[in-house]
Amino acid sequence: MFSFRRGSLLLLTLALVLTGLLGCSGERKVYNEKSFDAAVEGITDSQVLAGIYRQYLTETTDTDLAEKIELEWFVRDKEAALAAVNQLAELNPDSPHYIYLQGWMLKSAEEKVMAGRKAIALDLKFAHGYKLIGGAYQSLFRDRGNEEDLLWLERQLETDSPIFHQAVMIDPGADWAWSNLYGFQKYNKNEEEALVILLKGKDLNMGFASDWNIASMRMELGQYDEALQEFVDGAAKALAEEEIEASEQDEYIFVRYTALLQRDRLWSHLDTYVKSHAGWEAKPGHLVVLAGAKAIQLDMDTALAHLNAAAENGLDSESELNSITGIDVFAQDERYLETLALVQANWIAGAPERKAETLADKFSRPAPLWTLGDAVGDSISLTSLKGEIIILDFWATWCGPCRMAMPVLDHWMKNEMPEGVRVFSVNVWENNLPGATEFIASNDYAMELLFGSHDLASNYGVEGIPYICAIDAEGNIRFEEVGFSDGLGEKLGWWVEELSQ
Repeated sequence: MFSFRRGSLLLLTLALVLTGLLGCSGERKVYNEKSFDAAVEGITDSQVLAGIYRQYLTETTDTDLAEKIELEWFVRDKEAALAAVNQLAELNPDSPHYIYLQGWMLKSAEEKVMAGRKAIALDLKFAHGYKLIGGAYQSLFRDRGNEEDLLWLERQLETDSPIFHQAVMIDPGADWAWSNLYGFQKYNKNEEEALVILLKGKDLNMGFASDWNIASMRMELGQYDEALQEFVDGAAKALAEEEIEASEQDEYIFVRYTALLQRDRLWSHLDTYVKSHAGWEAKPGHLVVLAGAKAIQLDMDTALAHLNAAAENGLDSESELNSITGIDVFAQDERYLETLALVQANWIAGAPERKAETLADKFSRPAPLWTLGDAVGDSISLTSLKGEIIILDFWATWCGPCRMAMPVLDHWMKNEMPEGVRVFSVNVWENNLPGATEFIASNDYAMELLFGSHDLASNYGVEGIPYICAIDAEGNIRFEEVGFSDGLGEKLGWWVEELSQ
């Protein structure tokens, strides 16, 4: 029996539902990346942000967007993010979307693969299920992970092998799908198939199909000239995209090709290639490569002779000496100690020129604003730091050059950094978020850890890490450095000195 009171309640309920769905304007609310970015812009209150994260994770069907939101929430409040995703997965047990969101945060390879299998069983065309499984197997293909995971994956690989081919058919434009198939073929020593996939990726301009990977595979197939050509093509592409200057093309090719020849111990090819360059006898970089090759072959006399010639021709980098395999074998040799002293003298003598070059690179670009979570869950914004000089170091735990740069940053902070400077290590492109906090803490680094995002890295123009920049008191980026070099410590001092004037 209808009553006025019950009818009024029903109408009120419908009105509230429609208001939630349509908004005050009467238009249905859209849950996409654009609306999400607009919703969180300028918001610093963690509870408000948590409400927005939860709302979008509940409403959006865009799995890529949901993954982005989940990661952003995770770096701000790990426990809250995991609890929300787990709850949504429990409420939607037959949703591949939520199974994936829960699965990619699981720790063990077995848990990830089982979640991926469950998602695919519910929807054979759900690409992210294949992505979850393939991503778990990357630890096996790259031999990175704990022994328990690697053993389990090795036993399961035959069962899951079809998914690598199915993934590229379901999402033929996905970099991750082709990358996982490449890893699968390479792991199974199907070099020719792996090369075909790499060349396909190169045609599609995919990130995994780098000139290094393609040249490396060609080298394994004995295609030495073709491997060299890949680096020639890579240098031309890097020049066209303004990643290198014309004067750096030859070095780009030389460093990469000789590294492959050294890796594969192709000594005669290496010797012939280096000596094919006119004037190699007076080029420090060429002489160091030959010295390294001779050291590995235990020809110490020739190795030391090459190193001494490199020093006499201006070699000033101790790290180049330390990078030589077997350097410790003759590190106490009197001839080596004389060479080392000359290298150190070259470094000191070159300081004025290096300083002039460093300061000549000064520029001004407004630093993109950010509010980021730190290791204890608090938030720090760039706006709140105005008036101070800020050093940002974009890094990840898996990045070797990042690990080389961090002790230098730490030493500079503890021994040389003046007042009015803050240094933040901004973790991006990370595959082990908990490990980032542990890495900073276990090394007792002085840098303040912040958790960044892909968007933040993109906003700062980060294409490789470590990326280190100096922001002045007015909020403008004035200096930047990509990669690690011997001169990082002195550059930090010169940057801050210049920006303090």
